[in-house]
Amino acid sequence: MIYFLLAREIGLVKIGFTDGRLDARIAEIKTSCPHKLELLKTGEGSRDREADLHERYSDARKHGEWFDYAEMLEIDERDRRVQLRGCYSELEPGRFEGFSDRTIQTIKASIRRLGGSVALCDSMAIFGDFYRE
Repeated sequence: MIYFLLAREIGLVKIGFTDGRLDARIAEIKTSCPHKLELLKTGEGSRDREADLHERYSDARKHGEWFDYAEMLEIDERDRRVQLRGCYSELEPGRFEGFSDRTIQTIKASIRRLGGSVALCDSMAIFGDFYRE
């Protein structure tokens, strides 16, 4: 299982993997982290997927498996812009199924900033593991 833990006080996210119990892994991390940790997201995955995520956010890496949250969001925004450019289609029913209202508003705002209509490209894999509710 892949997990994202946020230390909000310092704005860092730990991207990790466990093949055991997540609650036990979080408890282990809490013993060595002086900051309150908040579980942002979990998803199926492997050590290879964890390594892929570390590579994806490498520009935001601060130490080991800890990444700057604001910089991660900037990377996501940059990638959304690349994937959205020229990728507009009519909004189909169910296209946003599985996304929270907040995420839907973020998607729509990104499209508007690019000058497009409120639509979503089928190839937008960026919203897969990290944003899917």
